[in-house]
Amino acid sequence: MGVPLCTSTGLPAGLSDLLLARMERLSAPAQRVLRVAAVAGRHVDDELVMRASGLDAAEYEEATREAVQTAERGGQSAIALRALQDAARLGDARAVQRAQRLAVEVNCVLGRLTLAHARALAAGDAGALTEVAADLADRGMHPAAADASAQAQRV
Repeated sequence: MGVPLCTSTGLPAGLSDLLLARMERLSAPAQRVLRVAAVAGRHVDDELVMRASGLDAAEYEEATREAVQTAERGGQSAIALRALQDAARLGDARAVQRAQRLAVEVNCVLGRLTLAHARALAAGDAGALTEVAADLADRGMHPAAADASAQAQRV
C-alpha cells in the first residue's frame, strides 16, 4: 500500500516527521511551550500559554527565543516572526534586530507591528507603545494590544 500521504493530523507524513524531529531538538521548556501553544490554537493569550507551560517569565522568554532561532534556522520566517511577537509581548527588548530582518523578509502587518513593538520597548518609549497598542487593537489583536498598553504604563 505504501507510505501514507497524510498523518492523522492532516499534515503530509514527511512534514509531520520533519516538524517532530525539529521539536525533539529543542530544550524541554521550549517543547512545553510549543505543546501548549499547539493545543491552545492560533489566537491565545501568551500569559495563558506561559502559565499553562509551567514556566516563569524568564524561562518562557528564553523558550520563545529558542523557538525563534530554531524556526529561523529551518527557514520558517513567519513562525519566527510570531515567536518574536510573543517575546516582545513579554517585554524582551532585545528582539529589534531580528524583528527588523524578519519584518523585511516576511513583509506583512504582523512584521511591521512586531518591529514597532520591539523598537518601542527597546527605546522605553511609552508613546510609541501606546501607538502600537492602538494599531494592534485596530487589527483585532486585543490580547497583544493589552500587553503593549500595560508596557506603556510601566515605562
